[in-house]
Amino acid sequence: MKRKGYSALIRVTLAFFVCLSVGQAYAQTSYQKELDSLRQVIRTHDGKERLAAWERLQLRVSQRTANPDTLRAYYEQASSEARRQGSDAWTRMFVYYIEALGNAGQDSVVIRIAPSVLEEMPTDVSYFRGESSLLYSYYRLRMFATMMQEAKRTYEVATRVNSAQGICSSLVAMGVLYSTLHRPEDAIDCFRKCIAQAQGSPAVRHYQFFAYEQLCMVLSKLKRIDEAKSYFPRWEKVVEGMEGVDPNYHYPRFHFYNTQAYVYIAAKEFDKAEEAVNLAEKMGPADELSKASLTSFRGMIAAAHGRYAAGIQGLDEAYRVAVKHGQEIAKEDILKAKLQALAGWGAHNDQIYPLFEQIEALNDSLRQSNIDGMIDDLNARYKVDELKHGKQLAQLHAVIAISGCSFLLIFVVLLVLYNRKIRNKNHALYRRIKEIDSLRERHANIDMENLEIPNMAETAEEVTADVRLVQQLESLLLGGERQLPDSLTAESLAAALQSNRTSLRQAVKAVTGKTLNDYIRDIQLDNARRKLEMDENLTIEAIASECGFSSMTTFYRLFKEKYNILPTQYRRMAQKDKRA
Repeated sequence: MKRKGYSALIRVTLAFFVCLSVGQAYAQTSYQKELDSLRQVIRTHDGKERLAAWERLQLRVSQRTANPDTLRAYYEQASSEARRQGSDAWTRMFVYYIEALGNAGQDSVVIRIAPSVLEEMPTDVSYFRGESSLLYSYYRLRMFATMMQEAKRTYEVATRVNSAQGICSSLVAMGVLYSTLHRPEDAIDCFRKCIAQAQGSPAVRHYQFFAYEQLCMVLSKLKRIDEAKSYFPRWEKVVEGMEGVDPNYHYPRFHFYNTQAYVYIAAKEFDKAEEAVNLAEKMGPADELSKASLTSFRGMIAAAHGRYAAGIQGLDEAYRVAVKHGQEIAKEDILKAKLQALAGWGAHNDQIYPLFEQIEALNDSLRQSNIDGMIDDLNARYKVDELKHGKQLAQLHAVIAISGCSFLLIFVVLLVLYNRKIRNKNHALYRRIKEIDSLRERHANIDMENLEIPNMAETAEEVTADVRLVQQLESLLLGGERQLPDSLTAESLAAALQSNRTSLRQAVKAVTGKTLNDYIRDIQLDNARRKLEMDENLTIEAIASECGFSSMTTFYRLFKEKYNILPTQYRRMAQKDKRA
């Protein structure tokens, strides 16, 4: 009979493994067929269909592959296609890539490549999902200070763009880190804020779910059991909402029962804890950490019921998984439970003391990380304040620079307009002077007998004599046949013209209506003006000197007073007129 019983058991066992193998082979075949189908679409289609196939292919490979080289190859090909088509799908592809790397234990690769790529991404859902992956890579590598700085920066960015996903993910990350660093009140504050932020927002319900889970565990550690239990009804409504989307999705219900077991163990209600563990196992956890969590709970329950050997075995198995995945909180809880089990079992001090020292070393490491985190927190605040001050200073400099550039631009425009106005004015003056010259030449041809000088009582012979004397004076001043005296006084000029001082002055006054000095100055200026037009090779200084001006300042002043234009400007106008 026994042999028949053993044979039946062997047949059942073999049948189970055969079914399991067939099921795995079928799943693998189905997976491979899906990949082949996607590759066929990529080869035969273009545009959106091709891009969608690449994205799906990369996602499916990321879910089933742990090889970093394979993950990178698929990401690079898929993202290259997205960039070629100008699509932002490359951002989702990058998130699939770093999530797969994190699941494969390649956290060092994630923290090396993620920060620079995330800077290129718009602050949308993919960006904050990628930031969340980066944060937990920092956590698993025990880079707690860096993780805290990044989480706070992400929270600030999310708050600025009003992203519920970014706010909730960064709050959960900070809460987990505070819990690890034995700062429970800060952790509780983060989890409560996340729950409030996610209220009524299905898109971030999973963060609300996780916040409830962590909040109940932290409260249990503080022995605030009743407060932790008070969250169960509200949390279960969130679980029901997640199950309403996908009834076959058992992950939320599993963790709900799992956390209930944790709370009941903390309350030393081991029967309720075992019932919660049994319910969780029925949900069928798929990942290694979930299984290890149940194993540790069963170990704690077994030790509490006096089954110390089985309890310690389960705790050791769970501890190996916690070490593998860098679960600092779980490691501490398991070690403490094992210490209690050994003490209850009556183990020798040689077994208890090393375990106690291991727990103390872990706590010392966490305390040091907490101190480092606080110091980095202060440094981060200082840097933030410094950055804000730098931004304000940069903005002030920018305002000053813009104002200066605007003022300079206005000044240049006004200068151009002013120069144009002056140029037009000078041109008009030059044309008027030339018109006066033309009129003067025509009037010079008028016969002397037709010349009338108003208010003059002199005879025609006297007028003719005065005009002749003035003409001789003009010829003398312009460098005629007679020698020009060195000093242009009335006496020297009268002597050069073989006249007397009084007659010369009266003749100039009668003919021109000017004093002798004014007439001489006008003749000199007119002579200089003509030379400016005709003698291009002579400098203005040489012309002024030839025309009897010893001071350039005086020459410029008198020329400007007479013609309302500077000598340089007049010469420029004359040259331009010649070229025209």
